[in-house]
Amino acid sequence: MLPAEDFRSLFQVLEVAAACAHRECFFDEVRQAVACHLGWRNSLIVDVHGNLPVSAVDRHPAGDGAANLMQGVVDGGTGGRALLVVYHGETAGVSRRDQLLLSLLCRHLGPWLANHRAPPAPDRSMLSPRERQVADLVAAGLTNREIADQLYVSVDTVKKHLTGAMAKLGVRNRTQLALRSR
Repeated sequence: MLPAEDFRSLFQVLEVAAACAHRECFFDEVRQAVACHLGWRNSLIVDVHGNLPVSAVDRHPAGDGAANLMQGVVDGGTGGRALLVVYHGETAGVSRRDQLLLSLLCRHLGPWLANHRAPPAPDRSMLSPRERQVADLVAAGLTNREIADQLYVSVDTVKKHLTGAMAKLGVRNRTQLALRSR
C-alpha cells in the first residue's frame, strides 16, 4: 500500500491533466507534473496512433545507457493511447512504489487522454443549482450519506443529482466530477 503523500502527489498530477485536457500542450504539462509531483524528472509521453511504437523509447536522449526503465500504457478508449516511459538512473532498480504509482497513473490518466481528444466538455453553468451544490460537496470529499444529511434530502435524491451532473459534464465517476468542479 502507498502512503497518503503518494496519493496526494498522484492527485496533483491528475489535477494538471484535468486542467489541460483540452489544450494542445496536454502531454508536455502532464510530463512536467510527473516530474514535479512524482519526482520522475526523466520521462517521456508518446502519443500513440495505431500500434505501440517500441522504438519510441530508443529515441529519448536518456535511453542511452539508462539503467532502469518503467513504461505503462495510458488507454483513453476511443481517445487513443499513450505510452508513458520513465527512466531511472539508480542502480537499485525500479522500486515497488514507482511501479504502483505508474500503474495507478496510467489507469487514471486514461479518461483525461480521452477528454484531450474529445470536443470541450460543457461547463458548470449547465448544472442546476442543486447539481452544482452536490458536485461541490463531492469535491469536498463528502459521501452520499453526508451530502444527503447536509442538504436534508434522501440518499437516492443525491444519487439522482450526481447522475444528472455527471451526464451533463460528460464525466464517468466521482473523481472526475470532483476535478471538474474545482
